[in-house]
Amino acid sequence: MKIVLSRKGFDSASGGCPSFIIGNKLVSLPIPDEHTKLKYSNVEIYNYNLGKLFEKSGIKPKLNGKEISTCHLDPDIENGLFGQCSTAAQHLMNNNVEVGDLLLFFGWFRDFDIKNYKFSKLDIAGKHCIYAYFKIGRILDLNKSAEKQEALKLSATHPHIAYDSNEYNKTNLLYVAAPILTTNSKIRGCGRLKYSEQTTLTKPNENKSIWQLPKCFLNTNMTYHTNKNRWSELNNNFCQLKSACRGQEFIINENKDIEKWAIELIRNNID
Repeated sequence: MKIVLSRKGFDSASGGCPSFIIGNKLVSLPIPDEHTKLKYSNVEIYNYNLGKLFEKSGIKPKLNGKEISTCHLDPDIENGLFGQCSTAAQHLMNNNVEVGDLLLFFGWFRDFDIKNYKFSKLDIAGKHCIYAYFKIGRILDLNKSAEKQEALKLSATHPHIAYDSNEYNKTNLLYVAAPILTTNSKIRGCGRLKYSEQTTLTKPNENKSIWQLPKCFLNTNMTYHTNKNRWSELNNNFCQLKSACRGQEFIINENKDIEKWAIELIRNNID
């Protein structure tokens, strides 16, 4: 099983602010997309209506400085769908990401005071957190007519299915979640994770891109992170990584220790 750390949600260019940590809930904000018809006011995560949260907080989702009221809801955790296209999709294909592999979605989060609808002054920079997992059950090529028709049976509104884009012309893939996480498991094949020390990637009191990971990550050939200068040993249990600012999917080839870590993380933090 390959483990893929997949960057998703708001950032400084797409959205303009971090996603929300509300209590122990990681509310990942889908990026703005002017091509879709799905308004933020029609999206709820953990019973929080995103339109109302933005209205009360004064946050105006932006894409490269332009205010946009519609969003790109992907991954769709509730329906077990994830789309990828263009260079990012090709990166997954080139590294043989396939059925049975596991994606861990992470993003930039910051503590949000739901009573006052403001970011916490105690958490200025925010942090990278893993907010969801996704075991790949099927992969559909949406540029093939038969597979596009199969995808339409799953969803008519998912952004990679519902509309055309120049980015989709070369490669447009839809990943469908497996029904269960592991054999004989009762855990769903994809789901959300709660905020905890274990789901926080960022090292305490550091910039969000400085990660503290279990030592088993040291000397792995994670894509975008093959430069050994990015890595350092902290102690017997942890290593430090200066994570790449670019790139959506960081892929780790089969590693039993990291696979065990990922499954335990899910079991301990499933929401």
